[in-house]
Order: sequence, then C-alpha cells, then structure tokens
Amino acid sequence: MNLIKSIFGLLALLFLQIFILNNFLFDGYLNPYIYIAFILFLPPRSSVFYTLSLAFLIGAIVDVFEGGYGVHTAASVFIAFLKPLIFRIFRAGKNELSESSDVKQLGLFRSLMYVLTGLFLHHFILFSIENFALDNLLPLLMRSLYSSLFSFTFVLLYQLWNYRR
Repeated sequence: MNLIKSIFGLLALLFLQIFILNNFLFDGYLNPYIYIAFILFLPPRSSVFYTLSLAFLIGAIVDVFEGGYGVHTAASVFIAFLKPLIFRIFRAGKNELSESSDVKQLGLFRSLMYVLTGLFLHHFILFSIENFALDNLLPLLMRSLYSSLFSFTFVLLYQLWNYRR
C-alpha cells in the first residue's frame, strides 16, 4: 500500500509540475520546481542506485515536457547524490534518531532547513547549467534563493495537503 501511495504521490507531483507549475513564470525570475521534493522525502536508507535512478527518471520526464535538454536531469541526480550528506548534516546531534529515520523525525526546524537547503542547491545547479556560466554570480544566487523560497511555499502546501489525507 505504501508503494502505491508513493507512486500516486510522484505522479501527482509530476502532473502538478508539468501541466500547472511550468506555466508559472513570475517576472522571468521565479519558477517553482517542486518535483525535487519527492527525492528529498525518500527514506534516507534507500539504496543509492534506487535514489539516483529515480532522480534521473524524474528529471528526464520533466526535461521532456519542458524541453530542458537535460538540465533537470542533471540537477535532480546531483541532489540525489548529495541527499545523504545533507540529511546527515541536519541530523547531527540527534542521538535518538536511528539510521532508518526519515525527514519527519528531524523536527520541524531541521526538516524545514533540510528541504530549503535541498531546494536551493537544486535550483542553483539548475540555473547554473541553464546559464552555462558563473560570471553573474549574484543574480544567479538571487534567482536561486527566490525560486527556492517560492518552490518551498508550494512544497509546504503539497505536504499539508498530503498530511490532511
């Protein structure tokens, strides 16, 4: 049952991203990308192969529908690769957590910071590859920050919707 729920959650996120959120572009600056939340919320003990393969598949699907030429795939795989490290950083000092713990057991503040960090890194990599240059670092950082916060709002709404169900 949990697998079926996860598949429907992934399909809902992809549908929301591809058909609704990809049509949002505020000031040419903000575009919410919430599909990455599925990767961030995978259990930390998921195998590396499973996580990276799923990230590749999700990124490739978004790229096909958005015409991204692999930028979403690269950013998704990058985040999937860094996910265990980011999780360990925010898990530090939480002795009561076992290796099988998940994001929900981090506590509210650490969970929010974990998601924000993952979203920011994803957006930074995505926009860096899109621009293919780091010569305008400040605008790149600002775009990444604002888009991450905007995406974070949608991720919270999605999580609240799932929590109520």
